[in-house]
Amino acid sequence: MGKLVEMASQLRQIVEGFLSANSRLGVQKVAKQSDGAVFNAGDKGHFMFIVGQGQIEISRNGEILESVVAGGAFSKMAFVKDEGTRSADAITASF
Repeated sequence: MGKLVEMASQLRQIVEGFLSANSRLGVQKVAKQSDGAVFNAGDKGHFMFIVGQGQIEISRNGEILESVVAGGAFSKMAFVKDEGTRSADAITASF
């Protein structure tokens, strides 16, 4: 578990460094309840997310594609594609 916490800290430092170097990007904390949608397929994508606590399930058409836990990142394509749309749903699974 110690290695995972260290890796999450390193990832956070890398992302924060990237964000501070790029003036058009910023950091915002988002809190959601269990079983709450972070975003849905078809929504405009403006942000990448890093899970601070709990678990997020990424799904499309009811099929879970990925589970992201604390320290993990999702919606990384928001950095690649300007004004792209989300291709899957992101739902909080547990906290």
